Amino acid sequence: MNKFFFTFYCCAFSFLMLHAENNEDKLSATFTVNTTDHTPDDNVGDGICADANGNCSLYAAIEEANQTAALDNIHFAIPGGGVQTINYGSTGMPWITAPVVIDGATQGGGNGNLQLGTNTSGSGWDMRIVLNSGTAIWNFALNATSGGTTIRNLVMQANSTSYNIYTQINYSGLNIENCFFNMDASGTATVGQVTNSIYLHREASNVNVSNNVFNNYTSRGVYCYGLTGYSTSNINVNGNFFGTDVSGMNVISTPGGTNRSFDCDGHFTNIDVTNNLITSSYYGIEAQITHDGASSDLLISGNYVGVNALGQTATNSGGGGYGIITSGSGLSNVVIQNNLVGNFNSGIFIGTPNTQSRNNRVGVNFDGDDIGNSNYGIQFNNTAQGSSLNNDISRYNNSGVGAGGASNITITNCNINYNDTYGGQFSSVTGLSITNSTFNYTADGIGIRINGIDNSDVSFNTIETSNNGNHGIALYNVTNLTIDGLLSNDNCANGTINSYQSILLRDCFTGTVSNVNANNNNGTALNIKGVQDISFTNLTLNNNANRAIFIDWNGLTPTSTFNLTFTDVFADNSGSSGIYIFNNNNYDITFNNVNVSNSFHSNFACLGDNITVNNSTFDGSSGTIGYASMQIYGMNTTITNCTVLNATSHGIAFSGSAVGASISDCTIHSNASDGINIVNGADQIALIDNSIYNNDGIGIYTNAVSNNGMPIPEILAFDASNVTGWLEGFEPNTDYLIQYFTTSGLIDEDGEGEDFIIDYTVTTDANGNVLFTHAVTVATGAFPRFTATQLE
Repeated sequence: MNKFFFTFYCCAFSFLMLHAENNEDKLSATFTVNTTDHTPDDNVGDGICADANGNCSLYAAIEEANQTAALDNIHFAIPGGGVQTINYGSTGMPWITAPVVIDGATQGGGNGNLQLGTNTSGSGWDMRIVLNSGTAIWNFALNATSGGTTIRNLVMQANSTSYNIYTQINYSGLNIENCFFNMDASGTATVGQVTNSIYLHREASNVNVSNNVFNNYTSRGVYCYGLTGYSTSNINVNGNFFGTDVSGMNVISTPGGTNRSFDCDGHFTNIDVTNNLITSSYYGIEAQITHDGASSDLLISGNYVGVNALGQTATNSGGGGYGIITSGSGLSNVVIQNNLVGNFNSGIFIGTPNTQSRNNRVGVNFDGDDIGNSNYGIQFNNTAQGSSLNNDISRYNNSGVGAGGASNITITNCNINYNDTYGGQFSSVTGLSITNSTFNYTADGIGIRINGIDNSDVSFNTIETSNNGNHGIALYNVTNLTIDGLLSNDNCANGTINSYQSILLRDCFTGTVSNVNANNNNGTALNIKGVQDISFTNLTLNNNANRAIFIDWNGLTPTSTFNLTFTDVFADNSGSSGIYIFNNNNYDITFNNVNVSNSFHSNFACLGDNITVNNSTFDGSSGTIGYASMQIYGMNTTITNCTVLNATSHGIAFSGSAVGASISDCTIHSNASDGINIVNGADQIALIDNSIYNNDGIGIYTNAVSNNGMPIPEILAFDASNVTGWLEGFEPNTDYLIQYFTTSGLIDEDGEGEDFIIDYTVTTDANGNVLFTHAVTVATGAFPRFTATQLE
């Protein structure tokens, strides 16, 4: 890891650049301080810095510099060598009322231009000029007429409840760089304490604060304060250390309360907070728009919050709130490339509209160690509108990302993994889009949890939710849902997987779920309850310990009929049932092109009504089907053009309340018991145009109390051109459809028929019997079979 990468001495504003060329030629005077005395000038305005003793004090130099509107210089040449301390006592320094450059590096013998973080051994630096304001209210106070002032290379100590530097209302043009605030001259220990180190009071503009070290501020390190009618603009805070020593490796102040390292409050534009190191702070960086108007163009970039200068050790044990917080009605805000760990609440809190959060590392340091935040990694609140995340990494937070009451949130290209409770947690959000993101390894909870999102658009596109301690995705009360592309546990058959469901839907209405790979769950891949008017397409749901799909209303009674459709579903090796429908009430559920195989109990189990299954395959070739490949208990089930084979028990079984079913154009073969089994009072089961053969039990089995007690038609005789049959004990004076099949192999009485030949209608007599003979060609080696279906 390279040493701390902050960029220093950057972004001086345009008003300073005007002085960058031939600066000395533009100065009207240079005053050189040669004493540590805190004494006034003996003759203010004569252009000579001299107190009553003929010495030039800092007090006197400021007084003389205030007499001209030109940009003056104040240098230092205090005899005696070493560190020189100017003590204010109880008398404050005069207000700075004209532009001036005050440079402590001119004392000589010190470190020159300070380069923070380059000495990570912690041995400190050697500043030469220390200003101790004693009980005075500030070290420096600047009048609005002093715009263009620069203060650099000074140690400022205070012992008051006020400020190190204070600017008057409407101040414009200030540069503060290479200074220590409330520290000793070596930059390794704290001295003094203030409420706010730098206080920019109402409508400040064109201020550059760079390359400084701030400690022992009980409220704010840098504070831009505004009220209604005032606008703060063009503030640059870059490359500063807050709460640490000059090496950036050691925390030396942990002020309590709700302190902020940087806080901009009010109406502001063009605020840049970049490349700062913030160790222990309740709020690291805060921009709160609490007064008039919509603020804009806030950039928070490249900051380290809660780690040392190398991005390694967690340093926020004395903090408590948020690493970065924005709140209010801001526009065009960007939070990028920050590293935030160890906050007692959330790493990033976004409460402003149109805020982009990109390329941040949240909860993991640069050595890859997991140092989470206590609440969210990134949090949106109800004023966050149209905001987005991109390439954020959240690890070992309570929740990776969360939103409450926000709207139009976009999460793209994010890795939100290794969190404790939720990868993503959202409630009462209107408009949520998550694309190309991962929510994996949530220790005790859910990859993504959404609750209470009504009449909104929620979409997931190409996401992964794997190895979570509970569910991959759990959605409650979501309307207009889109899931397109979900990978869940696809490559973790031998590892820790989702303990329950890949997808859990509860009371969700309208939408589509497509292109899902949800495999290897300890529970069910897709669990839905109270879900209405949603279509599911192209689902691959393999190797789940319980079920591939579970559909349930569990006593809920919808007020109208709702539709569910499943198309192109592939489910293999479920530990219980592949597809299980329970108590669906007023549903119409349709399955098209479903392929379910090798389930332990049944490939398809239906305890609900109004189910349609088309063009599907249910294969038990290497599974253990406990009762039947397809178990039907509900009313009005339609099965068309399906293949049911290789079950270790029945192919299709109807039982109990299974009434009004239809099986047509299906192939049912090679099952270890009956092809079709109708028992326990199941009734009105129509079997039309099916190919049923090679089952170990009866092709079609009914008992005396099932399917109206209808027996299998008896074959009396057949030859190459005719077949004679007998119906006995059927409904009297009733029409029946007789279908002829042929089956290759030996004659037996199993009611099977492999190849459909032709059908006729016959009518029973008053006793429910009928003898019929029809011309049918029976191929050599084949044997005829009958089915009879009552026509009503």
